[in-house]
Amino acid sequence: MNSPQYRQARAFELKDGLSWQKGKHRFSFGMDYEHMKTKVAPWGYCDPGCDYVFAPEQIEGLGLGAATQSFLFPNLPTQVTTTQDLLNLPVLNLGQSIYSGTGVGNGTFPGLYEHGQGGVNQRLHPYFQDSWKARDNLTINFGLAYDLETGLFYSNLPLPQYLAPILEGQTGGVPSGLGATQPNTRDFSPAFGFAWALGKDKKTVIRGGGGIYWDTQPIWQHFREGAAIGPPGDGRSTLAASAFTNTIPGILQLGCTSAPVCPVPVGSPIPLGALTTMTLGQFIGIVNQELPGIEAQLTPIPPASGPYSVTGIDLAKQGIEIYPSHFPLLRSYQTSIGVQRDLGHDMVLTVDWARRQGENTNLGEVDLNHFTRYINGVQKPVIPICAPAQYYVAGQECSTGAITFWTPEGRSVYDGLLVKVNKRFSHHFNFVASYALQKSLSEDASQDPLNFMAGYGPTAGLGRQNLNIAGTVTLPWGFSLAINSSMLSRGPQTAYIPGDILGTGDSNAAGTAISSLVPGLQFNCFGYSCGKGTLQKAVAQYNATYAGKQAPDGSTNPYAFVPSDYQFGDPTISQDFRLTKTFTVKERYKFSIFGEVFNAFNIANLQYSSFVLGTSSSPNTPPPPGTNTYGQPNNRTENIFGSGGPRAFQVGGRFSF
Repeated sequence: MNSPQYRQARAFELKDGLSWQKGKHRFSFGMDYEHMKTKVAPWGYCDPGCDYVFAPEQIEGLGLGAATQSFLFPNLPTQVTTTQDLLNLPVLNLGQSIYSGTGVGNGTFPGLYEHGQGGVNQRLHPYFQDSWKARDNLTINFGLAYDLETGLFYSNLPLPQYLAPILEGQTGGVPSGLGATQPNTRDFSPAFGFAWALGKDKKTVIRGGGGIYWDTQPIWQHFREGAAIGPPGDGRSTLAASAFTNTIPGILQLGCTSAPVCPVPVGSPIPLGALTTMTLGQFIGIVNQELPGIEAQLTPIPPASGPYSVTGIDLAKQGIEIYPSHFPLLRSYQTSIGVQRDLGHDMVLTVDWARRQGENTNLGEVDLNHFTRYINGVQKPVIPICAPAQYYVAGQECSTGAITFWTPEGRSVYDGLLVKVNKRFSHHFNFVASYALQKSLSEDASQDPLNFMAGYGPTAGLGRQNLNIAGTVTLPWGFSLAINSSMLSRGPQTAYIPGDILGTGDSNAAGTAISSLVPGLQFNCFGYSCGKGTLQKAVAQYNATYAGKQAPDGSTNPYAFVPSDYQFGDPTISQDFRLTKTFTVKERYKFSIFGEVFNAFNIANLQYSSFVLGTSSSPNTPPPPGTNTYGQPNNRTENIFGSGGPRAFQVGGRFSF
């Protein structure tokens, strides 16, 4: 459990359908209606706060030297065994999110302003379908459905003018405009399909179809929106540490843009994502000292109804999980076509192609304020950073942290060709042999929130080819042998350069993908459509274009190096066997004992966890041996239901009657 769960959701559903057979048509139509009321009192994520720390091992790994480490972190424990040890660790302050930040205010949902709205969702789904037997060997299906949900958003709360610099003219999938988020009223779902048997023997069948399918949004995703776009006090806010100011003299920050170590002045915002000498205990003390005053500003009792001129985000200057004025729901376009042929001898061959394209796949919440973005060494969010005197003052167009939006963007495309031969059980054996050739494309929004296509490419880890052969054969004396052999090709990968090279402020934790830095290079193409030669050229182009130059945050971009020996991954191969002996007593009682071996040939099936390139500050000084872990195996695949991992044996029995 990550928070107390006081959520109550009660649903009343009415579903009625009618089928009507008339001639060669079979009609189906009806309505599915659901009334759901959600109430939370209170909602307690990050109550009182979600805080993180740097582990002792992380500090030790910095190589500061005993004297320097003792000076900077005099009370650093070597291991955490008590609460005091935990409080003495350096605090790691992240941007506010569902699992990070300090909770402020009343967690009641729906909010106190116009309390009757926001917690009720009416879901309507009328549909019509016809199955038409056009000929004896041809059946056609077609239909139309409609989806409407009225309570997924705060449609009574318009987005405040404070957000205009972010939303007006915004690209990257978020429509411009400051109106309230309205229900989607055009979510129609047409569908079509057919099955056609060829020839007099009808041993060959062609079938296909397609349709549009809609998904919904989790109701919890707008629990915290009311605190930002409603009047102050209308919900529970989550504040980043940057909403608090340092009150402790002598706090130092490591890894500053201007120097290796720099002070955090008293009265300045507490930095995010930085290693400082401030301990968790000291940070909690600052929060306890400043939180009452912040609560007095942000959490008055809001009006029950009527107009209001100030919103929660006007005071907090930061906010999370806001919906844009138009939020199209996730949908998918699905099509398929295939052929099936009876080969005789109890065997059937099927060849099927399927395509699924997902739109608005909701890649999560994105900080469209770009609070951690740097330009020429200066922090440059969209809404300028507040001066201390502007904190919690209405009418001041400034920000103290991230402003994240649920972003209605994202695309995923899957194409798959499946060839399968299936022999039913006869003559003491059966088998299934299948081969899948598949391609999956998706987006990684962390590369560039203003251009999601910068992170569009093959889905990491999904192999392109999959071969599986399985079968069972009965042997004399009550024995049977089962075999399962699977081979999955390696999945695509990318290469990351440590750091936020482009200065978006939203880069992947691993760094910046090299495809974002080299024009024409597809994201996640290595081991898929790009080889080692392409990586060598891409790294050389990066080093010539970016390395050694000043990064947007003021630091110096490192030089990247490719290891002398590396792989983009390995295929996964496993052969599994089961031998069973069955004893029968009086025909009604059976007892079976079996022995199984998984990955019988003990193929390693190596795992690769790091695709971050090794770096150095000099083009002539590569990383020390053993430190460049790009494309280096570090583990074996674990057993998944026994298969794929190290060779394993299993015995068992079964009694049936």
